[in-house]
Amino acid sequence: MSRTTSPAVCLASAGLWAAAALAAWPAPCGAAAAGPPTASLPAPQTKEWRTNRPLPSDAPARVTEQIKGLVGAEPRQRVLAALALCQMGEAAAPAIPWLVDLLHDPYVEPFDGGSTRSLLVPSYSAAKALVAIGEPAIKSLLAALRDPDAHARESVAWNLDYARDARLAAGLVSALEDPESKVRAGAAFSLRRMAEEKKVDPKAIAGAVKPLTRATKDVDWNVRYRAVEALPYIKSPEMVGVLIEALADTDVGVRRAAARGLRGCAEPRAIEALIEALDDKYDEARKYTRESLEWDTGQKLGEDSAKWRQWWAGVRTNWKPPAPQPTPPPVVSRLQYMIGAANSRYWPYRLWAIRDLGQEGPAAARALGDLSIMLTEDPVDIRHAAAAAMKQIAPQADCLTVPLFAAVEKGDVEKVTGLLDQGALVDATGMGGATPLIRAVQCKQQAVAWLLMKRGATVEAKDDSGHAALHYVADKEMIGTIRHFSSWVSDEDWAIIEGVMHGDDGGTVPEKTRQ
Repeated sequence: MSRTTSPAVCLASAGLWAAAALAAWPAPCGAAAAGPPTASLPAPQTKEWRTNRPLPSDAPARVTEQIKGLVGAEPRQRVLAALALCQMGEAAAPAIPWLVDLLHDPYVEPFDGGSTRSLLVPSYSAAKALVAIGEPAIKSLLAALRDPDAHARESVAWNLDYARDARLAAGLVSALEDPESKVRAGAAFSLRRMAEEKKVDPKAIAGAVKPLTRATKDVDWNVRYRAVEALPYIKSPEMVGVLIEALADTDVGVRRAAARGLRGCAEPRAIEALIEALDDKYDEARKYTRESLEWDTGQKLGEDSAKWRQWWAGVRTNWKPPAPQPTPPPVVSRLQYMIGAANSRYWPYRLWAIRDLGQEGPAAARALGDLSIMLTEDPVDIRHAAAAAMKQIAPQADCLTVPLFAAVEKGDVEKVTGLLDQGALVDATGMGGATPLIRAVQCKQQAVAWLLMKRGATVEAKDDSGHAALHYVADKEMIGTIRHFSSWVSDEDWAIIEGVMHGDDGGTVPEKTRQ
């Protein structure tokens, strides 16, 4: 099942990093379930969101300049102004009234008029800026969660994920009862992130258990999905039973989240429910179910439910969970989150994520391939941010990675030489973690492979699948090229490799070695 991902935004460090957003969701899958009770709110109002209030006379010049941008005619100008205020933190407090106005900006459009790659949502940027300002903006954020304008409530609910104030956590708990499904989903998402990152006292979000439990029966699949995702981070005695019920949800995303949430439970009823869930027709749901079963039982029986039933029948009576394991690792690491955010659809958060990847320095080397592709993308802000991030991660790489890979794949020795002379990284990483040498071997460009190794390419470097250039060799000439420069393979091993590659080993190579 393919489906658009809903808004998800993340703040980190002194700056910001984000997981990305889309403003509209499809209809829920399958039969509708009973939704949570709705709160009593004033009827939505439509109004001109700009105001004519005078500029603050005592604000710093840099803040005043960005306030002018917040009311600009172009959506991009408004977003960039909010981004700039985000970076100022509490110093941007004089801009709070204008940022609150911007929460009501209804503009939600693709950046270039048709692309689904980057979205402009000025109100989301305003909410992020208010969160970044901190204490001076708390009252405004709480008031926005009760605003008659559903779009303003939605913008705030989705962007409190890294707020550190217990009052905002309480506001999100109340927002779980909002009549708008997008607000409910955003509140559940932000509560999960607060709990996951331990940004606030757990007691501040303990009151979310009952409304989140109700939300698992919501009519909107996205609300159910976000609620099921959040519950494992907000511990309660009822959690296991709720997640077991969610394994039978009509939406595969909800079932997947429930299977993942049961990881680490190890209760007999949870194991039995997970075994039954292995019969799910969708691969992604079975994958998370299998992983949870393996984690809780220590068994490696694949996705065959019959094998798991047979095993469980033999151990159920005297079942004792294996020794407690460390906390299950996060499904996605922080660096993966940032790379995902940098590739997301919501342009301002892509910009934040790219900048934060740069701040990671050499530790973000695996992002160089993604960043190099962004050097060719619109808008220009993305290109500039990607180039700057690449310089921070690998100063000598600059903007030469994309043309280097293109020249390698074409076998253009002269151009490859020129790019290396200009400072291109001989061990730069492209899509899938491939180095120029790996791409040269994959494309059977022997002359280029020879050149790269003469220029210091690391023969042992591996891509994301764990394969080095040697693994992609397909003819004897390429084997000879790499053998000339590699000291980590013995002559005996080379003989085996050449024999296996070309089938002339005379049947002397054991099957295990051949594999």
